[in-house]
Amino acid sequence: MCTLEKLGNLFILTLTGDDEHRLNLSLIDSIKSALDRVTAEATGSSALITTAQGKFFSNGVDLTWALSDPSRYPLMNSKLKSLIFEFFNLPMPTIAAVTGHASAAGFVLAMSHDYILMRKDRGYLYMNEIDIGLKIPNWFVTLVKNKVKSPVAWREVVMRGTKLTADMAIEQGIVVSAHHGAAETMKEAIKLGEELIERKWNGEVYSHSRRVVFSDKQGNLFILTLTGDDEHRLNPSLIDSIRSALERITAEATGSSVLITTAQGKFFSNGYDLDLASSDLSSLELMDSKLKSLISELFNLPMPTIAAVTGHASAAGFILAMSHDYILMRKDRGFLYMSEIDIGLKIPNWFVTLVKNKVKSPVAWREVDMRGTKLTADMAIEQGIVVSAHQGAAETMKEAIKLGEVLMARKWDGKVYAHNRKLVFSDVLVVLNNEIASRL
Repeated sequence: MCTLEKLGNLFILTLTGDDEHRLNLSLIDSIKSALDRVTAEATGSSALITTAQGKFFSNGVDLTWALSDPSRYPLMNSKLKSLIFEFFNLPMPTIAAVTGHASAAGFVLAMSHDYILMRKDRGYLYMNEIDIGLKIPNWFVTLVKNKVKSPVAWREVVMRGTKLTADMAIEQGIVVSAHHGAAETMKEAIKLGEELIERKWNGEVYSHSRRVVFSDKQGNLFILTLTGDDEHRLNPSLIDSIRSALERITAEATGSSVLITTAQGKFFSNGYDLDLASSDLSSLELMDSKLKSLISELFNLPMPTIAAVTGHASAAGFILAMSHDYILMRKDRGFLYMSEIDIGLKIPNWFVTLVKNKVKSPVAWREVDMRGTKLTADMAIEQGIVVSAHQGAAETMKEAIKLGEVLMARKWDGKVYAHNRKLVFSDVLVVLNNEIASRL
């Protein structure tokens, strides 16, 4: 299976034995258990190295088992996706020290690390699906396209099954360095790990940055991230940027899809850009008009939508979160908060209509709109606003992705889904459409 060793703040996960390290359910579970330990035991700046004994880093999925029954391959694929998501959510830099062949899902496992160091005198990186007559999963290709430099290289790797040597993989930017022998490769991986630990990066920030870099689209799962460490105030530029992203999502969605919206930093969104709005009345009217159009587009999006709220969401930022079908919230930081009463602003009619459609009771409407109560995650769950609460940004995002996968697996028709949503929240859309029309 695998072992986990800890040298200071450097973790070394080793696939043990002289076999091909085929990714069966037992090995995947063993690796996932090791990653759970890594997350639990990490203190301060850390790094992970994954390596393997013998001639193979991993020769892919255990096809003998997976193809022996129609139900087994989907189960294996699901387990593997879950493992790869855990690597992407790990709160530290990750290094694959590849000292043997890595093919198919084994290649994907290596590419799920931030850095690959490779033995140059033995071993290939190889997507062999085309040679063995297996359809390559969509998410394999998405990962390849995010990790490999050019469309020409995508063709070579995915459509031709080219066996990449260490030098070829360095040319494509997949491998960072190549070394003679397993011992030298591992020595250089440890050296790199120690250099990364010395940077003393915040693990949660590092994990978040990784997800942003590779978050554009994961299969049919779209992840829209408000970037930067500011308050994500909803000014015309940010609203236009979000609307452009929604247009792309609508154009690129194929089959059953899901959108997750999240944000970097301490805020999901702190509402309107009030400095801009206070400069003249027309600026506030422009922001209100643009936000109404954005919210209408979210309600019309042909797929389920999830808000992964990992910081404060107040006023219009709370409205943005509530315009999604599901809200998952970080429980150790952040409030949901309609702040208008505290800052002396009249709350727009359509804000109230949305709140009354999304919040359980008249008592809660009073607390949210008329008292400006700051709702914690647990309080928001009681009111039916939030579906689940989680420790930390990484865990919240991990659970949002898991929910997204569950929803995609239902294979709902996007147009039918949007139609049903519009019926459920017809009161909101009537008010929105009337107000939008009144501005024309």
